[in-house]
Amino acid sequence: MLPIIRQMHDAESDEARAGVLLQLPDVVLVRHMAVFAKACRQGGLELGDLFIDMRRAEWLEAAE
Repeated sequence: MLPIIRQMHDAESDEARAGVLLQLPDVVLVRHMAVFAKACRQGGLELGDLFIDMRRAEWLEAAE
């Protein structure tokens, strides 16, 4: 498991989880999107899950 994924799972607050999400390079988020989304849902960070959805939509739009 990547250390940044471990940080997300071990984060003790929404602020810590949000900080991890904001630091993620796109390539890591694309490759492990489901893992980060699941960590957001399990931690109750609804805005984190929304943030991931927005990033995904941006990538899809840019690919068109």
